[in-house]
Amino acid sequence: MKTLTKLIALIGLAFGAKIGWEHGGKDMAQNAAYEFAEDKFKGRAQQQIKNLRKEIAQKDQYIAELTQQLKQLTTENEKLQKYQQEAEKKKDSLHRMFGEDNPK
Repeated sequence: MKTLTKLIALIGLAFGAKIGWEHGGKDMAQNAAYEFAEDKFKGRAQQQIKNLRKEIAQKDQYIAELTQQLKQLTTENEKLQKYQQEAEKKKDSLHRMFGEDNPK
């Protein structure tokens, strides 16, 4: 990919240089070369930006899904802890009722 990019840039520079020298100057050649290269790469850069934005949106959606799962798991964990506390209370109550000295 980088090699292709460099090749296109060199072709652009050569094309721009030819046009520039034919019209009489180094500055014109450089400007033409830069404009040619810029036009060629602008479309590619815009496509890459579009792809990156799409990828970021997908990652954001995945993060939102994970956040939702985390909330659900946290709620479920809290419920389980409450059930465990209630079970411990009932267990302690039964030990007291039946007089066992060593609750486990």
